[in-house]
Amino acid sequence: MSSAPALTESEHLSAALVDIAGKRICDRLQNRYRGLKRDLPGGATAYSGTLWIHSCEVEYNEKQQDIITLLLGIEGWRWLYREKEKLGAEFKVSEFAQFQVDISLQGRVAAKYDPQAKRLAMWLKPTETPEVNFKASGDVDVEKEGMWGAVLAGAASLIGQSPDTLADETDVLQ
Repeated sequence: MSSAPALTESEHLSAALVDIAGKRICDRLQNRYRGLKRDLPGGATAYSGTLWIHSCEVEYNEKQQDIITLLLGIEGWRWLYREKEKLGAEFKVSEFAQFQVDISLQGRVAAKYDPQAKRLAMWLKPTETPEVNFKASGDVDVEKEGMWGAVLAGAASLIGQSPDTLADETDVLQ
């Protein structure tokens, strides 16, 4: 028996593992909800939002059969509560902020088999920095406390720095 067919079989086995991993990853992620946690004072944590993974696709690399690109489409909601004082005026945000995230993650599928336990473990090791496209969707309304807050907010909106605009651009995932 020559070594060429064994190499071909090994390559086919690697490609089969990648196919299985790609299918399993999307089966476990697509149409799933994940809670977003936030650290609270005193070391406690609480859920303050939700991620919905609405789409999952796998692109296969024809040249390197153990490499895949995972494409995820995500929508999320995060509760925002912030109070800020600026120049003697108070501003407050207290509502859900919506956002969309598209992620492209390229990685190498790795596998380990435990024959005694008859268990196959597979994981994805990133080979490049993920591409993440984050976009806030919807408006975040900022409450302007008092007349002075309304005056400052109006003046700031003239130069494109209104509290509502800044809140829309706030890092929702903090």
